[in-house]
Amino acid sequence: MYNETTVEIYRSAVKSAKTNFMKRVSDGGSGYLPALDGLINHTDIVSENNIGTFEIPLKKIIGTSSHSRATAFSRNFYPIQELNTEFAGKWMTLFESHLAEGIRDSISVYEYLNWFYVREGNKRVSVLKFNKAYSINAEVRRIIPKRDPSDMTNTIYYEFLEFNKITHIFTIWFSRPGRFPRLLEHLSKYKPKLLINVNKYQSFFSNIYMPFSRIFHDLDGDRIDITTADALLQFLDLYGIPDEITESKHRVLIKKLFPEFETLNSNEVNEITEPARQGCSNVINQIAKRMTNKKLKIGFIYAKSAETSGWTNSQEQGRQHIISMLGSKVETVLIDDVPQDETAYDYICKLADKKLDVIFTTSPTFKNATLKAAIEYPKIKFFNCSGEDSSKNVRSFFGRIHEVRFLMGILAGSLTKSDKIGYVASYPIPEVISSINAFAMGAAMVNPRAKVYVRWMYRWENESLSFQGAQELSEMGVDLISQDDLPILKSKKKAYGLFSTKKDEATGQYEPFKHYAIPIWHWGVFYEKIITNILNDTWKLFFEGGKTDSRPVNFWWGINSGLVDIFYSTTLVSRENQKFIEFMRKMIIQDEFSIFEGPVFDRDGIIRIPDGESGSRSHIVKMNWFVQNVEGDIPILDKTEIHDPLTEQFNAGSPD
Repeated sequence: MYNETTVEIYRSAVKSAKTNFMKRVSDGGSGYLPALDGLINHTDIVSENNIGTFEIPLKKIIGTSSHSRATAFSRNFYPIQELNTEFAGKWMTLFESHLAEGIRDSISVYEYLNWFYVREGNKRVSVLKFNKAYSINAEVRRIIPKRDPSDMTNTIYYEFLEFNKITHIFTIWFSRPGRFPRLLEHLSKYKPKLLINVNKYQSFFSNIYMPFSRIFHDLDGDRIDITTADALLQFLDLYGIPDEITESKHRVLIKKLFPEFETLNSNEVNEITEPARQGCSNVINQIAKRMTNKKLKIGFIYAKSAETSGWTNSQEQGRQHIISMLGSKVETVLIDDVPQDETAYDYICKLADKKLDVIFTTSPTFKNATLKAAIEYPKIKFFNCSGEDSSKNVRSFFGRIHEVRFLMGILAGSLTKSDKIGYVASYPIPEVISSINAFAMGAAMVNPRAKVYVRWMYRWENESLSFQGAQELSEMGVDLISQDDLPILKSKKKAYGLFSTKKDEATGQYEPFKHYAIPIWHWGVFYEKIITNILNDTWKLFFEGGKTDSRPVNFWWGINSGLVDIFYSTTLVSRENQKFIEFMRKMIIQDEFSIFEGPVFDRDGIIRIPDGESGSRSHIVKMNWFVQNVEGDIPILDKTEIHDPLTEQFNAGSPD
């Protein structure tokens, strides 16, 4: 017989089980445990194997292997059978045994998509879950589904398999692809002092993940639709991986990050695709008159100098523009040649300490350093020049440069005589990939035979590598080359824009011969509009919907704003081509033509943008595939091959 306390405990467990059961049913689901045999189609399984015995978290055990066993438990794994059953007697025996000496026997489970389903030991799991235990030893048989790149959970799971093979950690799970590789990158830098018989992954789990999890959930992290690992990864991206996380050192820092956690997976972004139209009402006109004596102090962070970088020079022209246009209403300071690594944070803070109102960081390599500074200086408005999504504290800004590349592609497709066009590309990141695709689609519009051949340099503005790429393409027989980089003021080499090459008989090398077109950036247009909105207090009205607690803001302006445009030679480009380019330019400006209008297929014939849909910003800023007339691959580099900050930041061609 069982003592009265055990009997009452069983009754309490059954009562809780029935409550859980009824709630599930009333919500339109099943009240019983999930059964694995009802979830999987064995034709979609590629392998099943025993991977060993591990300590697994009980919260990851969510079901049983067969439907016949599932009906003995409610969804929360509590017993649902009545007291006078054989099942109840076995459950209570296990319960008393657990109180006396603990449950030591391992269970057997299937692992499927990083969830566990019990083969043997359902009642042991039930007793331990009722007693709020954390983990149990289990023999694990892994069931692996076919790879399906179109399914996000499947993609994350395949990343988890690699992570789990290295670390043997089961608890961690991310809600978006690309995050397991980033965590492994952090773990490669983790070198703690280890106890005997403890490896660095066990140390990471005990001394970093678990303390972070306790703080995160104690601060009400459960209300946010992200996993603990999602939040931890953002912490590590900003602050690096410490030897340990402690309440005293890190609680305040983690709390400051909560606004960022809240928008980490949010699709609610305030996407600004053109300048705000002022003067559209009397109210706005009145507000716009409030420029009075307000003055803004504005900082700029450059990765290079204006003399050595075409990109920095275009940004510096923008800074000079606002000085010219806004005069005494602005005071600007800049720091150039800022290292593109974690030390950029110190340079940004140096500016922030000057009590600035606004800071613009002009490279995507500064994204994390900018966010880290923005958290520490909440009164400053921070902007980062990047095609990536914004965060709560940092607004991103970039131009729809793919629109210009499309027009250049039209020109290249009409001019080529070999039907072979070269493209010297900088980094395998989405903003470059989308530009290559737009260029190729422009060429195909006027010349269906045209092929675009890509060479990657993995550098911005590296003249020797760009020259090497142009040489290789010219030797292949291309007669036109498009180059990512902007012209550098002090450079004698003129490899930029869309150009043809000519072989120098003396050196045997190909040199730029005729320049047909170049993309141009008018950063002054952007800076003037944004700063004016801040000066006249229309910032919240235009870009935050009048809300104090605003959504993340992405500025993504195109040709219609004047931020980006095409400049072509009226001497070398025929009148007919000029007219067609201007016609397509007008169509883009008036939003009567979408470059990525479906159906759009990749090189493998997979439809990427369906018929009837137009490529959204999300499609374009996360593009990691080539259209059908592009020749070349998007590289995924081994970590040892990464030798620059931007490729490393974007995970060597596999953007999140």
